[in-house]
Amino acid sequence: MSHRYKIRAFESGNQDGSVEAGTIVLPIDRSFSLFARTADEAERKVQEDVVADKLPKGRIYQVCPPFGNSESMRAFSVCMAG
Repeated sequence: MSHRYKIRAFESGNQDGSVEAGTIVLPIDRSFSLFARTADEAERKVQEDVVADKLPKGRIYQVCPPFGNSESMRAFSVCMAG
């Protein structure tokens, strides 16, 4: 059974694509959702979309599980090199 996961994106406050440790990030207005069975699968789908150039590189993506789901929120960064 799939669940709806909300995906939030953040970028460097300097808008330079930096995702290094200590970088101050700001949320991007555009958030979206996708359907997946687990947060792992949702993360994999986002990573595949970045590799396929459907989503931009140089961002931090946060996977938010649906309300009532016991999975933790997770975040991962994608450098400009992909």
